[in-house]
Amino acid sequence: MMNSPSEEYEESRRSLIQHYIEGKLPDWADTWIEDQIRTDPGFREQVIAQQLVAAYFENRQFEETIQQEFDNLASILKVHKPRPIVKGFPMLYLLGWAAACLCLLFGVGYLINSSPAIHNREVHISDDSYGFSNPINSVPITFYDRKPGFWRPGNEYNWKGDTLQLFGGEVFEKRNKRAFLTQSMYRDYYILNLDNRQYLIHKYQNTRIPMRIYEQNP
Repeated sequence: MMNSPSEEYEESRRSLIQHYIEGKLPDWADTWIEDQIRTDPGFREQVIAQQLVAAYFENRQFEETIQQEFDNLASILKVHKPRPIVKGFPMLYLLGWAAACLCLLFGVGYLINSSPAIHNREVHISDDSYGFSNPINSVPITFYDRKPGFWRPGNEYNWKGDTLQLFGGEVFEKRNKRAFLTQSMYRDYYILNLDNRQYLIHKYQNTRIPMRIYEQNP
C-alpha cells in the first residue's frame, strides 16, 4: 500500500529535522531550518519533541551499555550480583527524563534568545599587496556573537559580496579591538589581524567555515 502525499511529506519533514539535530545538514539548510523554527510554532514544537526523543534514546543506550559492561565484568570475576528490584520508576529513567527536560529548557532558551548581537565596523586593508592589485582600501566587517549551528565549537566566517562576516563569542569580544587586513602572498587570501591574532581569510568564501589561525599555506 502506497503512502499518501501527506504521509510522505511528514516522513520527509521528520527525516530533515533528525538530520538537523544530528548536525548533518549543510549551512544553508541549517539556516533554513532555524528560520522555520523562529516563524512556525508548529515546526518549532516538532523540533523540540524530536530533540526530547533523541535525548531519551541516547540515555537509554547509555544505560544498556553500562549494564552490559557490568555483566561482562561479573562474568570474568565469577560474581553474579542480583539486580535490585526497584519499586516505582527506576532511577535511571528519572535521570533520563531530567536530562531531557534540561535539553528542552536549553532548546527553548536558545530559540527565545536566537537573535544574535551584531556589531558593524570598517577595517582598513594594508598596502602590502605582494604584487596583486587591490581595488579596495577597506572592508566592512559584521561581528555576530553566536552561530546558527550552536553545537559547533570555535569561530566561523564567510565573505559574502563586500562584507566579511565573523561568527562566535570569542571574536565578538574583540569587536572593538585593533583590526586590519593584509593581502597574503596567495591571490584572494587575506590575513585578518584581530587583537594580535592572525586568521587566514578567503575573499570569496560564501558559506560559513571555521576560522583558521594563519600559517604558511592556505
